[in-house]
Amino acid sequence: MLKLYGPPLAPPVELSRWILDRRRCPYEFHTQAAALSAIRAKLHGHSSELPLLLTDQGSIGNLRPSFSYVTGLLPQAGDPAKQKVDHDLVAYLFENLFSQAVRTFYFHMLPHPELLKPLATSKVPLLHALVVRHLYGQWKNVMWKGLKLDEYDPEKVSREIAAVFVEVWRRLPKEHRFFGGDAPGIDDIVFAVLASPVLLPPGHPVKLPDPSELPAGLRDQLQQLRGEPAGKLALEVYRFR
Repeated sequence: MLKLYGPPLAPPVELSRWILDRRRCPYEFHTQAAALSAIRAKLHGHSSELPLLLTDQGSIGNLRPSFSYVTGLLPQAGDPAKQKVDHDLVAYLFENLFSQAVRTFYFHMLPHPELLKPLATSKVPLLHALVVRHLYGQWKNVMWKGLKLDEYDPEKVSREIAAVFVEVWRRLPKEHRFFGGDAPGIDDIVFAVLASPVLLPPGHPVKLPDPSELPAGLRDQLQQLRGEPAGKLALEVYRFR
């Protein structure tokens, strides 16, 4: 049985789950809190980057290897356009959107435990939840350091994310509703998931806060990105989730 470990909110975990669900591949999902998930990953010889997959062939860690593995499970039958992966686009999104969106989310949310605690502890083991709830200051410091948020430049990163949204829309074939055609394909799912920390899309498996509850900086960026054509594309992809 394939086993998947990580926080439900984390984009690499959400991406693996979505593709496995699409494949209808049986797996066990073991939830963990952010940062605490690094303990198991390092025991298996991987970095702290999510997710961790345990397979019959061994363990797989990090975004790119896990994506290659789960997309390799996709069936060959069916509409080829829906199974095709644009590896150039995916690599571009991994490089230019993944870290930027995650760091943006935590930069704005970590100073607000009243907002982040419920998200960080949703559906995780009791011990993980207790650590986050009662040792929040220490957990926050680990997250802040791990994401290198002392080096984070909000305006610069905001421009970089906006540029990715423009580029995604530019690449979308205008005769198609999605990269996958009439329904979302893998490329659409990758973009929607990696953009999810700055869009907080309805339809995400984790119950997310309403935009009105967010810190002003994150709320303003979210509203702007949701209004972009690529932002609307990502929200539409999540409606299929």
